[in-house]
Amino acid sequence: MNTPITSSQSTSPQASPSPAPSPSPAPSPTPAGTRTLSRRRFGLGALAAGATLAVLPAARAVAAPAAGTAPSPATGATGATAGLTRIPVPEAPSFLSLRFPGDSTALAGSLAGSLTGSLTGSAAGPLGSSTGTPTAPAGSPGTPTVPTATVHFTAPDGTRTSRTVHPSGHCRDGAFPLCSDPVAVPAGATEAYVDTPTTTAHIHRVETGDRTVADPEATVLPGLTVVSRRQWGADEALMTWAPEWAPPVCVTVHHTAVPTGREPQYRHNWPAAVRSVYRFHASSDDGGRGWGDIGYHLVIDPEGVVYQGRSTGVAGHAVFRPGSAAGQVVTAGHVYRANTGNIGVCLIGDFQTGEPTAAALDSLTTVLTALCSALGLDPEGRVRYVNAASSIDLTQPTVTGHRDWEKAAGTTECPGDNLWRRLPELRRRVAAAVGGTTPSGLLSGGSR
Repeated sequence: MNTPITSSQSTSPQASPSPAPSPSPAPSPTPAGTRTLSRRRFGLGALAAGATLAVLPAARAVAAPAAGTAPSPATGATGATAGLTRIPVPEAPSFLSLRFPGDSTALAGSLAGSLTGSLTGSAAGPLGSSTGTPTAPAGSPGTPTVPTATVHFTAPDGTRTSRTVHPSGHCRDGAFPLCSDPVAVPAGATEAYVDTPTTTAHIHRVETGDRTVADPEATVLPGLTVVSRRQWGADEALMTWAPEWAPPVCVTVHHTAVPTGREPQYRHNWPAAVRSVYRFHASSDDGGRGWGDIGYHLVIDPEGVVYQGRSTGVAGHAVFRPGSAAGQVVTAGHVYRANTGNIGVCLIGDFQTGEPTAAALDSLTTVLTALCSALGLDPEGRVRYVNAASSIDLTQPTVTGHRDWEKAAGTTECPGDNLWRRLPELRRRVAAAVGGTTPSGLLSGGSR
């Protein structure tokens, strides 16, 4: 999951749109099988504390500032900031999201006519050279024309940082609220406002309760078990999306972006991060996505523990329909209009700015090896992905990154440059493992 932030700029200190409140202080595995990944304790970090959010109502709209310039605050006839509505951000860990007018079908309309053909160039690239961030020129196929909004954050010294946020192509198929993915509030920010009057901003509290997890109990495949929904504390009252099934075709790798995976005070409680993502995806309360379940099939934390995501409707069984011999995968919600038969594996972290840990990369390699081996997929090959319901016909890498689905779901940074550039080596290592050979070289990651 990644907020497609297309611009970020800091400006010189100047008057805040309104008096800034004083910032509050920041809140302060045992193997059980061949591919069983476990740990006894797991955490989610605070993204910001003591911030307030000011949203401009329709009568007080402000145009987005030009690149390299400071945003202009909303002012009345006397230069006051009377038009701002403030939303307090709780001291507890939280993040921000935006809800745009309309629903997710606007994403489909913005990409009409660009959905047939093989992805080439910077978006998918040669399988041996995933480098750089894919971009598309304005007006080209795959460039969304849906609304955007700019969020302006103000620090105590008056310095502002602006981020332009798009609706997210990380979405369940169908018509759902048109939302952004989570947006991290910069550390120390005391105020924020959105300059698009038809867009609403929402603050989400994250889960932080500690939870002890014993040996994983959810079976994905013979020899691969993961932490079950019961074990990580899923509130099944939020699970309203009945399982749907399709033959597995490919695997897509994601990152959460928020949480970043670098929050030290929650390093031993990662199930809380999974619960936060689940609630944001499943519930429509307070600006949530409203899908009825988490959008990923599997989630990997920075310590390498793997969690069940999307429900199969049967306790203890993950990803595949029980009794189908891995022939039917439950449909999830991680690539808009390309979810059917597409297995989503998400690493907790922000890999646009940070590095995946060695433990997470090792677990990702293990998961991809198990999936490709059981499903007969060539990890270094390509597959033709056809989704008649979405009018999608694309040739994709078998193991792909979220950004490589640009023609189906629009542009995104996900899974971040620092994970995406590792995909060729990941594919090579998985292919060697599936073929029974030993790959040369090392797949290095960041340390904790």
